[in-house]
Amino acid sequence: MWECYRVQMVRSVQPSYILCLDECMVKWLGRGMPGLIVVPRKLTPMGLEIHTVCDGLSGIMINFEIYEGKERMEKKEYMGWESPFGAIGKSTALTLCVTKP
Repeated sequence: MWECYRVQMVRSVQPSYILCLDECMVKWLGRGMPGLIVVPRKLTPMGLEIHTVCDGLSGIMINFEIYEGKERMEKKEYMGWESPFGAIGKSTALTLCVTKP
């Protein structure tokens, strides 16, 4: 279901020159999916954390990455890559994942 939504948004939406990256929590009990987390400071403190990229002019979410736990996230694309400025960290790798075409 999640992948179908992602594919459809990437095909359908032509993003503007403004992109907004954010994270949100979706109420989720963790059944059938890894990554149930608790963040007390959030409005929805328990659920699924999703890192999103939205078009800044239309407000439409065009891509996302579901947080699946520390171990799985460390195996994602771009983690550990070397750049001219040193190794790519978690935040940079996540940004590259959600903004890739």
